[in-house]
Amino acid sequence: MLLAVVVLSVQRVAEADHPAPAVSEVHYKNIASFDKNVNHNISLSTSKQSIVGDKPELIAVSWTGLSKKFAQNAWVGLYLDGERLTDVVPLKYQFCNHSTQNSSSHSGTLKFEVLNYRKDVAFHLFTGWTQPRLLTSQVVRILMPASPSGIHLALTGAAGEVAITWTSVPLGDGEKNTSAEEDPRVEYELFSGAIGAYSQTKLLRRGSSTFQSALTYRREELCGPPANAEGYRDPGAIYSATIGDLPVGSFVRYRVGRPGAWSLAACFRAPPAPSAAVRVLVFGVMGQRPLDHSRQAA
Repeated sequence: MLLAVVVLSVQRVAEADHPAPAVSEVHYKNIASFDKNVNHNISLSTSKQSIVGDKPELIAVSWTGLSKKFAQNAWVGLYLDGERLTDVVPLKYQFCNHSTQNSSSHSGTLKFEVLNYRKDVAFHLFTGWTQPRLLTSQVVRILMPASPSGIHLALTGAAGEVAITWTSVPLGDGEKNTSAEEDPRVEYELFSGAIGAYSQTKLLRRGSSTFQSALTYRREELCGPPANAEGYRDPGAIYSATIGDLPVGSFVRYRVGRPGAWSLAACFRAPPAPSAAVRVLVFGVMGQRPLDHSRQAA
């Protein structure tokens, strides 16, 4: 059996020409206070007013009326709705001069990949690091904040058993559970045969496993800034459930979540016997090349 191990490493991105913004330098002021020639007809819009939340979605952020003078140092940041911009760094940001500009209308567009942050979000347009915010977009709603994300598989040490973890909203946050049937859980189908060879598979059983734990962490539990300061946001709840009695080499198709907020279906092959030989493939992912080419401030 081939076991793939992904090594993740996150680096702070700070380019010489575009340093990460210092949050303390984002001030609330009237835009007319720093340049009397600012075009007050600047507009900011988004291509979507909501996303479902079951998968990442691209949203185009467009502006008009932003002169070349301001566009050169302008940037768009994504924040949770209602956040104090002086307290946190943006979830992600992009520079307006990375957009194809229309010089006649002083317009441009950037595309952001928006994840399920479990809270509604909004985009803010700034110019430079020491000047105030110019505009805020309409709120982009997350329609299904309880949709699972960050799904991981792990061996438990017991033969034929796999632990599945995922992140979602805490119980009772945004929806009120009324029965055990609505608790977060894993639902699965167990097949014999090869993955992808559906004509050769046989359904062995269907089942479900309710979560055994729901963990989280608080700001004060982190070691220091920026993790417990401008970089902190509520991590949600991390759920864990196990599936056991899996025959060696069997094929498992599963989903995690709760009624009305399920993940997309995925699959894996059951682990080999504890004494079986395995081959390991290790590769690294820096995590700093998102599909939307955005940057992270911390």
